[in-house]
Amino acid sequence: MLVRVVSWTAFLILFSRIVVWVEFGGCLKQERCAALVLAAGDSSRLGSPKQLVRFKGKTLIARSVNNVIAAGCAPVFTVLGAKHESIEAELIDLAPVVVINHDWKEGMGSSISAGINAYLQGGVSTAAVLITLCDQPMVSVEDLERLLQSFHDSEALVVASQYETNGRTVRGVPAIFSNYLYPELGQLHGAEGAKNVIARNLARARFVEMPSAAFDLDTPGIWSGFAKWTGRLWFLIWRFKLQGREIKDQ
Repeated sequence: MLVRVVSWTAFLILFSRIVVWVEFGGCLKQERCAALVLAAGDSSRLGSPKQLVRFKGKTLIARSVNNVIAAGCAPVFTVLGAKHESIEAELIDLAPVVVINHDWKEGMGSSISAGINAYLQGGVSTAAVLITLCDQPMVSVEDLERLLQSFHDSEALVVASQYETNGRTVRGVPAIFSNYLYPELGQLHGAEGAKNVIARNLARARFVEMPSAAFDLDTPGIWSGFAKWTGRLWFLIWRFKLQGREIKDQ
């Protein structure tokens, strides 16, 4: 697997300055949680990079990176693949560690392992890593904070989101994985994603209800899903403005 990591100077500066402090019953416990934002797909269903679709004034990739930073995660790694040159330009001001997965066509497993192995090669140490996607625009900072709080309040190895879609319960990303699982994440390949790691560690897993994670841009029922979570007006704006890659605020 070929991986190119850029912005290491910015990463080291960011990591040295940011410490996540979590309150536990009147005392403070120092914890660090890294973040891994997956954004390597080629968006074949949309016909152009979904990472660059604008939602509420920001591209989806910038919004995702902003959210994990606002939730207190550091350092932040972003895995790009298809059309990474144009997408990378959106991240200059945010200064995440950008990992280029040249094997992105193999599936999500290759992107997770690329990001985790880049993290391990960087010589940093965190208690956990939050893995999230750039194409779940309804996931908020508050949603991520609930995951982080659940992880800090428990001894779970995995804290994952849980939601209903097409009549079935899904347990997946956004999800937080203990550093105990880094080797397992680093060995993923092909289409084997985070759900497989969650399934293998159910005895030490917790789940947080997160209906907002049900909508993503790869879902066949994209329009009906968007109507459900943002209302008919937003649905119409999305449908008629998507070609222009701009979704304007109400």
